[in-house]
Amino acid sequence: MNSRTSLPGKLFGLLLIALLLVACKPPPDRTATQGDGSILIAPELTLAPAIGSAPMVVRVTDREGVGIDGASVRVVGDMTHAGMQPVLVDAVGEGDGVYRADDMHFTMAGDWFITVTVTADGERASEVLFVNVPSR
Repeated sequence: MNSRTSLPGKLFGLLLIALLLVACKPPPDRTATQGDGSILIAPELTLAPAIGSAPMVVRVTDREGVGIDGASVRVVGDMTHAGMQPVLVDAVGEGDGVYRADDMHFTMAGDWFITVTVTADGERASEVLFVNVPSR
């Protein structure tokens, strides 16, 4: 068995690894929505993404843009790789469909996805926000 690999074989291997790494990264500044459209969710970080505190404001409205109060709003922060415990926060309502998740925090740098799940009047909807937290 020959322990040497040809240069084209090595280049192909490196190209394959690079493609796999790029494919694992979520698209920047993208959101994904789930639900029937009766609940609209607009999550927003109140600070630039960084390791540490990452308070969020979540605006919850109906199709006409009227704020929905009294909803259950759950925020789950998780990384795109396995092996870490997610950050779980229940957002607190402030009125007019505005909910705050001040206890949200990023535990390390990297690619995160934040899932906001809202349950109101028997309806349920989710919004996923992709965030990159830079290293310090």
